[in-house]
Amino acid sequence: MIEGHSPFKKYKEKVSREELERRVKNETEEYSEKFSEDAKSICSMLLIKDPRHRLGCQNDGGGAAVVKQHPVFKDINFSRLEANMLDPPFYPDPQAIYCKDILDIGQFSVVKGVNLDSSDETFYAQFATGCVTIPWQNEVLLFLTE
Repeated sequence: MIEGHSPFKKYKEKVSREELERRVKNETEEYSEKFSEDAKSICSMLLIKDPRHRLGCQNDGGGAAVVKQHPVFKDINFSRLEANMLDPPFYPDPQAIYCKDILDIGQFSVVKGVNLDSSDETFYAQFATGCVTIPWQNEVLLFLTE
């Protein structure tokens, strides 16, 4: 979210899902100057290849609490955040589409050939929050079910 794309591919680089998966498993991620030292640190710790050593994944019971103690979160009051008492730093425009390219969504989707019926439409209508417009949601669903 800091850079706006995966740390395993360059901006606007087109790679197959298989190639990206290979990079994630085998290569070290690269960070630009947009990343502070704390941001690089937490990203690196969350992307450790071996899940037994990954931040928040050790069997010591720390989990999310360990992640929240990282210096990148030093200015966040998690109690106030969880109580919905903090103003968000960004309010998305409900009319804007923030997806860069719909082809990027389909390229990495492994689910194909799903047929939605009216009961699915009724179920999913319960989740319409207004943050993502219904036409955009329908466009994404149409693309993914082709």
